[in-house]
Amino acid sequence: MTPAQMARDAARVVDRLERAQLLRIVRLLRSVELDAIASLDALDFTDPGVAREIREMQARRVIAGSRAAQDLLSLGQADGPIAEEFRRGIQEAYADGLRSATAAAVDSGAITAAQAAAFGATVDTEFITAVTESVLTTLRKVSTDGLRRLEDAIVRGALRGQGPRAAARLVRESVNLTRYEAERITRTVFMRANNEARDKIWTDLELDFLRFDATNDERTCDFCAARHGAVYERDAAPKLPLHPMCRCVLLPHFPDRVNDKVEAYYARTFAEMHEGRDRPASATAAGPFERLDGIPPPKPVSTMRSTA
Repeated sequence: MTPAQMARDAARVVDRLERAQLLRIVRLLRSVELDAIASLDALDFTDPGVAREIREMQARRVIAGSRAAQDLLSLGQADGPIAEEFRRGIQEAYADGLRSATAAAVDSGAITAAQAAAFGATVDTEFITAVTESVLTTLRKVSTDGLRRLEDAIVRGALRGQGPRAAARLVRESVNLTRYEAERITRTVFMRANNEARDKIWTDLELDFLRFDATNDERTCDFCAARHGAVYERDAAPKLPLHPMCRCVLLPHFPDRVNDKVEAYYARTFAEMHEGRDRPASATAAGPFERLDGIPPPKPVSTMRSTA
């Protein structure tokens, strides 16, 4: 199995979980949008005989009476429409991290298939609970902010006398922003759970070194591209994800067992990732989450730039 195959295997279940969860979120927010737009028909945006204060009151009543807007408030509630799916999804992402990391350990020669069968890695239920509570708390804020934006959009449309069509555009913009925020949180939390499980495997196996593997496509950011192929001591390896929607993983590395095909893969993909980048980032530049947490970027034992 090549490094690329190992990385894809690590993200396979995570991708499926993301798609399923995002579909639920998109459906919920679509109902918010349609309900809000339908409610705009009850407003008279252009009647010059209606005072601005009355139009604002009417617009706020639209929000107060909107069934879908109330659904938006429940996006992050513990008993809301997607909370239980999030709990199951986070646990499944974690369990798959255990599985895919064990498979990568076997393929790299860290352990044998027989040893892997007896390997006693278990799901960390305390971690699952903590992450679930954290993501629901964040989604509650997204829901509250989304409802405020939705209200602002309808009120602004009413006060400006723009008419239902223009107000509907403002509604779509506010809902799309809420959708983007929810998608970003969803993608990040599942990958975090997956990587946490992988870290557990690397720690239990007492691996000495890990290699940073970034996804090689047009979405790869400068921070991840710069670290692609870099080798770290396990205790000093980056905590993944590095940023929202990060797809990178850490893989086993053995300096005393250099594989020419693997080295060629990293050299080729590193060059491809940096083609066309005007000012590539440094492998020691702090990633977004590292800056946010005040964590200094880890120092690699080696990087592709230094070995090229």
